[in-house]
Amino acid sequence: MPQTDFPSGHGQAYRPDIDGLRAIAVLAVLLYHVGGFGLTGGYGGVDVFFVISGYLITTIIQREIESGTFSLLDFYERRIRRIFPALVAVTVAATLVSAMLLLPEDFKEYGKSLLNLMAISSNYYFMRKTGYFDAAAGEKPLLHTWSLAVEEQFYVVFPLLLFVLSRFGRRAVIVGLTALACASFLTSVAALENAPARAFFATPGRVWELLVGVLTALIGPSLITRRLLREAVAASGLALIAFGYFFYSDATPFPGPAALVFCLGAAFIIYAGTNGGETFAGRLLSTPLLAGVGLISYSVYLWHWPLIVFVRYRFPELFSGEGAAAIGLRFTLVAASLVLGFLSWRFIERPFRKRAGTSGQRYAYAWFLGLTAALIAVALPVIKLKGLPERWPREVGEMLKHRERPEADVCKPLADSGLWPIDTCRIGPDAAADGTLLWGDSHAKMLIDGFEMARRQINQSVIVATVPGCPPFASVMLYGRSRAVQCRALVDTVMAAIAQSGVSRVVMSARWAYYAEGSGQDMGGGQPTQLSPDGIGKNPAVFSALFEDTVRHLRASGREVIIIGPIPEHRFPVASAMARNLVWQQLPPPELPRAVFAERQRHVLPLLDRLDALPGVRVVYPDRLLCGGETCRYAQGAKPLYVDANHLSPLGIKLIAPLINEIFAARPGE
Repeated sequence: MPQTDFPSGHGQAYRPDIDGLRAIAVLAVLLYHVGGFGLTGGYGGVDVFFVISGYLITTIIQREIESGTFSLLDFYERRIRRIFPALVAVTVAATLVSAMLLLPEDFKEYGKSLLNLMAISSNYYFMRKTGYFDAAAGEKPLLHTWSLAVEEQFYVVFPLLLFVLSRFGRRAVIVGLTALACASFLTSVAALENAPARAFFATPGRVWELLVGVLTALIGPSLITRRLLREAVAASGLALIAFGYFFYSDATPFPGPAALVFCLGAAFIIYAGTNGGETFAGRLLSTPLLAGVGLISYSVYLWHWPLIVFVRYRFPELFSGEGAAAIGLRFTLVAASLVLGFLSWRFIERPFRKRAGTSGQRYAYAWFLGLTAALIAVALPVIKLKGLPERWPREVGEMLKHRERPEADVCKPLADSGLWPIDTCRIGPDAAADGTLLWGDSHAKMLIDGFEMARRQINQSVIVATVPGCPPFASVMLYGRSRAVQCRALVDTVMAAIAQSGVSRVVMSARWAYYAEGSGQDMGGGQPTQLSPDGIGKNPAVFSALFEDTVRHLRASGREVIIIGPIPEHRFPVASAMARNLVWQQLPPPELPRAVFAERQRHVLPLLDRLDALPGVRVVYPDRLLCGGETCRYAQGAKPLYVDANHLSPLGIKLIAPLINEIFAARPGE
């Protein structure tokens, strides 16, 4: 979220209202991340920043182009001096704290994010790893740098593009950039349905937001001459931004059309104040307090997220309540972020903006390249050495071994992948008959090692067809998920392959409640998974219909169908939480109440009971081995049964081994 501090406008004086707009943007992001302040759509502050950044940069470049003084080297030097010093300071601090605090796997992932940050590709790294709204995102100290990557990727191309278009006149500039903005917006809209993570993180779907600011700068001084109309435009801008802050949530499909609220709101405020125009909204934003926060907004943004992540990582229990301690922690984090932001602005940002004589440019580039190389040199061994596990006691390593899943060594890619989907694999020797198909999402994939042990009872191999986030339902369509197209192609191919293969037994396993309800249980995060274009409320009915139709179709083709029931879902990453509890002597989290499990599966268990009554259909229930009378356990002694909140560890798979063995038991008459 880098911002320039140049005069904002065509030769205009400093505009404190834009700094005030920065302030309400960074405060919204800060309060949203801290939580508990009611700004459920505060993430839109980043979109406001995109517009501001596009506007301010364009006024400078355009003025230099018109005066004949534009230089790419000067432009990038200014960007280095503006962005890099504070970013390096935050990154060094975050790396040191991560080395002391993060468990090995988390530190290894930190190393990867650091490497991508230095390569200006962190937005694509986080796009591949997690969604912005996922619970796992809360443990990534450099997640917020995705927005810096978007801006810097844009500015690699934009100055040259603007320079070239300017040769053809102002009309060509505006028409060309408007067309680019429209194409980017349509890209965002298209990705939102089938690839929401790409829509959120990838630059092509975000460029239009920066271009809103660019076009606001290029259309010239305000054409709004009437005071009343100017007031209305500025007030509408504030109202739009406030609406998004308070009425959007993590479930709002974003960005796409929803981001227009923030981008147009910011553009309205900026444009209403051009050419010396004064409005009540502008005066409100220009108050010394807001303008002052705006000046330090970049540093506040940089420091606030690692601070929140590290406190949450070390003291997760403080974030789980609503009492006085939790409220006090939130206010403390807000205050600490502002203080760190001010100190960073005063002692790091400001001094490094000054150019030191004629050698200043060479110095800036050398400094940039040297520190980039140094941070890459730090990241590479952290990755290669798997997060330096020797930093922790042996007991922690033993605990975290249970996060490893050996399916890659057990399930080999099919040689005859022309029939099955390309990622399908086989458990067992190629020469053995493929009598069983294990089909589902990641809850099926986690069972691979258990199936390898169980299938040795018979002279058969097991074919495994899985895609995370994809239920084993014929004709399924997902809405608002990144794997929608891949999922539909998989199920269509699997159903066709079953009809042509010798498979006689189909085992279906998935995170059933995730599809029936449309979201995870607390730890799920992310945008909802819709099974119908009519909304998530239709999920239970569509889920039941798809499930039953698929089972009946398989039975009609003569296949035995075995359904593995739901795995209890916990509210925290089990292996990681147990390791942290061991190190920091914290109280272990409470076990999941059986009643909570039943409520979570309220649309699943009755359906499974009905399907179990069909001829040739069996349902086996892991919860009968994982749950006792009143609770569902997540550990056996001091060892975790889960690798995260809902996927079983090897020990958990071993616990339900009798259930898997039962799948391969001979049926009566065989």
